[in-house]
Amino acid sequence: MLAGKTITHRRLILIIGITFWLILGYLLVLAYADIIFLKNGRNIEGIIKSETEDSLVLDVGFGTVAFLKNEIRDIYRSTKKEVEQLRNQWQLDKVRARQAQESYQRQPRQLALDKKSDHIMVKVLLNGKVGAELVLDTGASFVVLSFAIARKLGIDLDKQNKTVDMVLADGRKVKAKFLLLDTVTVKDVTAENVEAAVMPEGMQDESLGDGILGMSFLKRFNFKVDNTNGRIILEKI
Repeated sequence: MLAGKTITHRRLILIIGITFWLILGYLLVLAYADIIFLKNGRNIEGIIKSETEDSLVLDVGFGTVAFLKNEIRDIYRSTKKEVEQLRNQWQLDKVRARQAQESYQRQPRQLALDKKSDHIMVKVLLNGKVGAELVLDTGASFVVLSFAIARKLGIDLDKQNKTVDMVLADGRKVKAKFLLLDTVTVKDVTAENVEAAVMPEGMQDESLGDGILGMSFLKRFNFKVDNTNGRIILEKI
């Protein structure tokens, strides 16, 4: 009976020992970042990018943070191998985040139809900063913007040398300035480097509001106008 207890105790000690080393090994794997221990009690992890006698710059993966040395209580300095592991992990995290964002962007979006004067109006965000209301028109080759919207975007039209021919609703032919928009966003779906044309000042068709949402944007999507349920369905290709 005593022998049995002794064997049990030994097994228990062995299990505790193995568990301890597994936990220690796990912690050692995690501890591959430089750690800045601040005097205010906070700890910041990253990779030391540069250091002088008075200051230190820490790369935290999505940017850098600078510290004065008199703010720092202590520093844990990782090895070259640990730094390489952390950089690889950051790169993997960025790839996963990009893949997740691309997957999210491809999910179908439904927009409620907003009809004005027999036109379907779509609210958009241009270059991530200027909102506009454009007429959905599958017959238009480009996104077309009014001169006023181009001004809001801060576009210097004098520097845009390329032009395209446009025909207004009343039959007038005009030369519009051609440019590439950085982004066009509808709801939370974004297309980049979108071809656009800007109407000359004073030659805007008032019925088109801020302009036209044409095929240079729409061709990036599978889209369907559901008049029965009053919605537009966009699915990024």
